[in-house]
Amino acid sequence: MSEAAAVETQASNAGGTAGANANYGNATPGSQSTAASLADGNTETTRQNGDAGSSQAGQQGQAAAPGSTEQNGTGQADPSSMDWRHRMAQGLKEEDRDAFINEASRSDSETSFAQRFLDLRRSQSKMMPVPDPDNDDAKSEIWNKLGRPEKPDAYEFKAPEGIEVTDSDKAAFDDFKPIAHRHGVTQKAMDEFVEAQARYNKLEAEARQVRANDLESERRTQLKAAWGGDFEQNLAVYSNVVTHTLGGPESTEREEFRNMRLEDGTLVSNHPTIVRMLTKLGRERVDDDTDWNPINQDRKVGAQERLKALQNEMLEKRLSPGMPGYPQEEFARLYKEVGSTRRRTPNDRFQRAV
Repeated sequence: MSEAAAVETQASNAGGTAGANANYGNATPGSQSTAASLADGNTETTRQNGDAGSSQAGQQGQAAAPGSTEQNGTGQADPSSMDWRHRMAQGLKEEDRDAFINEASRSDSETSFAQRFLDLRRSQSKMMPVPDPDNDDAKSEIWNKLGRPEKPDAYEFKAPEGIEVTDSDKAAFDDFKPIAHRHGVTQKAMDEFVEAQARYNKLEAEARQVRANDLESERRTQLKAAWGGDFEQNLAVYSNVVTHTLGGPESTEREEFRNMRLEDGTLVSNHPTIVRMLTKLGRERVDDDTDWNPINQDRKVGAQERLKALQNEMLEKRLSPGMPGYPQEEFARLYKEVGSTRRRTPNDRFQRAV
């Protein structure tokens, strides 16, 4: 091609291009639509490529968050990228999985979680199950492990130090054994119960004794006011009646009577009604000259001694009945008290002496 032809060709191409560019605004509607579609397609392709690039850069620049998972080529979670809590929870039911993850969150590592698990197992191995309330054998097994004796009679009675224990206390303890055993009471608990009961009994007895002493003091004051000057003598009569009726100090009946108490804690033997009643009976027996009995025997002995002394006195004074100074009335009273039907005179003694 000649140089002129080449220049013409270039000019023609440039003109065509310029004409096309110049005539773009005058293009037909069909050509405009096609051009717009191409332009939009190019724009969307550019946007997608830009978003993909940004997403890839973001994934490469950030580490996976705790508990997050990544998917492999099959669309499933990759176990190697899972948090250890989620990995261990695989295969559990949904509600169990959530509960497990929540519990495992209390541990900061798999080692810590494993240690907590072992500690829990050790503590559970020392626990005893709660028995069925209706299963006596199961309850009995646990109670025995806790320290209950095998049988009710195996309970030991340990008297508290410094507290006096009576036979009635021991009897009450024996009665309580079957009940304690049936309800699983251990020996240690029984010891504490016995001590507490003994201390309560002691305090109650002391308080009762104080009340009884106050009442008896009031009643003694009442008797003194009622008897006046005869108070001591009447008490002697009362004591004499009790002794001769129930026996002396060694008598079991007398001891029981003296220790018998009313509900208020006072002694029956000190109750004013009992004292007045027995004193009245004693007075009637003491003054009865027709019937010598153990109650008035002391009076008879005293009369005999007085009669003998008076007879000796009359002998020394050489006095006989009818003489001045002879105590005829006193002799008559003494003879009556000793129960003699024959009244002897000093002359009888003179006759025996001769």
